[in-house]
Amino acid sequence: MRRRYIVLALLTVVVVTVAYAYASPYLTISRIRQAAARGDAETVNVHVDFPALRESVKGWMGVAMAKEMSKQDSGTTHSGRSGPRWP
Repeated sequence: MRRRYIVLALLTVVVVTVAYAYASPYLTISRIRQAAARGDAETVNVHVDFPALRESVKGWMGVAMAKEMSKQDSGTTHSGRSGPRWP
């Protein structure tokens, strides 16, 4: 009987740990949104790694700009239509 309670307790700990691991990103996003709505910059700074975010956005922008430039080089405009390229 005692073994059954130990197994049940361990199973409960595992389930709670997995649930928290799953919910953790959503909880953090919620905290960031609430802090931003309050204008609490310090809390936002605690949760957001701005140097890493800056580098990530640089990478995304570089890829987007390269795709856009390759479209322009191939003679298509932003809307995807072919035609003359204006300076």
